[in-house]
Amino acid sequence: MIHEQLTTGDAARVSGLSVATIKRKIQAKELNAIRSGTGEWKVTHADLMAFLSAQKPPKRQSERKLLTAHIQSEPFMNRSLESFERELNELKQDKIRLETRLVKVEEEKHALEMEYKAFVRGQLEEKESELKKLKEERSQPNKAKEAKPISERERSGVPTRFLHKLMTAAKSFQEA
Repeated sequence: MIHEQLTTGDAARVSGLSVATIKRKIQAKELNAIRSGTGEWKVTHADLMAFLSAQKPPKRQSERKLLTAHIQSEPFMNRSLESFERELNELKQDKIRLETRLVKVEEEKHALEMEYKAFVRGQLEEKESELKKLKEERSQPNKAKEAKPISERERSGVPTRFLHKLMTAAKSFQEA
């Protein structure tokens, strides 16, 4: 109801003022209002209550009506405030629930990181062990290789295939 749009007649009934007074206050820019598509002035309930709150204490009977209307609107304002407080408390509880969930998610993340690190360490140790075995195998001479005599070409460091191609090329050159 705070954002409800009131016509000048409705505003007059709520405030206890005349329609002419409401229109004068709007034209004097003492009361906020907007023109609707039909050309009527519309005042929000909140703007009307703010206007009424800013007025001086009543001296005449008509002004007493204004104060009475304002006082009667107070329970509505209090109910509205109570609903906002309930909503705020609900939001605070949601925040606490979300923060608790965030802590749990961070704990799960940490546990997964530790599990992953342990897995990677295990894989690394396994690969290092395999590499160590390969190095040991290469450092120990193979008995089959020791029994085979090394040719002159292999001792010179020149690959056998390359020497074979070179000799074939030399023969074909000599024949030509």
